[in-house]
Amino acid sequence: MVLIAVLRSFSAADIVRFREAGERSQNGTITDISQTSVKLLRTTGNEAEFPAYKVAATQFEQEPPGLTAVRAAVQGSRFPEAWETLGKIDPNTIASPFARQDYEFYQAFLAAKLAQNDREKSTRAVRLLSEFLRKNPKSYHFFEACEMLGEMQQGLGDSEQAKEAFRRLALAPWSFYSLKANLALGSIELENGRIADAKKLFATVIQSQDGDAESLRWQTEARIGLARCLIRENEPTAAIRDLEELAEKTDPEDASLQAAIYNTLGEAWERSNDPREAIFAYLHVDILYFSAKAERIQALKRLAVLWREVQRPDRAAEAEATLREVGSR
Repeated sequence: MVLIAVLRSFSAADIVRFREAGERSQNGTITDISQTSVKLLRTTGNEAEFPAYKVAATQFEQEPPGLTAVRAAVQGSRFPEAWETLGKIDPNTIASPFARQDYEFYQAFLAAKLAQNDREKSTRAVRLLSEFLRKNPKSYHFFEACEMLGEMQQGLGDSEQAKEAFRRLALAPWSFYSLKANLALGSIELENGRIADAKKLFATVIQSQDGDAESLRWQTEARIGLARCLIRENEPTAAIRDLEELAEKTDPEDASLQAAIYNTLGEAWERSNDPREAIFAYLHVDILYFSAKAERIQALKRLAVLWREVQRPDRAAEAEATLREVGSR
């Protein structure tokens, strides 16, 4: 039996591809998939097990060519193309249960990617993601889908359901998922006015011992979250001190993080009843970190208000015009 399995593996065409650049794909027969790993019987006859978070994509011998094309389009971030190709696939022609899992994941994944803040499309994406998680609890896409579901539900204002999704994400055996989950949960608690709970969650992220670049980035976001807590507690001076120190330590080329810091700094100066300093903070976002679109829109909205407070209606009109231009792109 072992000999037969080995001989069959030489003709198998299953492929495991990895997220890390330069790591070569592995060929063989995919024998098992779970939330945490993908197992492959290599063409050499030995078995390997890969952590789910390292796997970018799988490909199966028994799958329609269209599904292979969908994955390629997703890898290239060509989401409309991937969605169109997926729509041409008859799921009843997918014989492999593993390939069927992939089909259902990409259906939900692409619906979320293409929702574009449209409430109806976002609601559909939430339904597809929820259905995928219910039907495929052993998919290696499980935790990725949990994260997307929580983000979509949070965007729709459904904070309780979003918390449930992020709590499932926190159960992943890898700490970076716990950091992501606690950061998201902290933001939800802050939005709902539960400041003490938010501070505890942000502190958990900050106290992490993980030193990789991604974890350090989440720790910076958690520090921004703690500053927002201070503002809500009417301690803007402490928030300003922490944010100015954070701006100095953060990579000046990281536009989205710097923009988030300066938007929060602007909020702190507003709470301190200093509109001119607030304007200066928001202008950092508009002028220096304009590539961070969502943060720039947030800054422009506040600038349109604050310029009028300091008797500069011309600058307020300019901010409003820029806001319309940026929002239409």
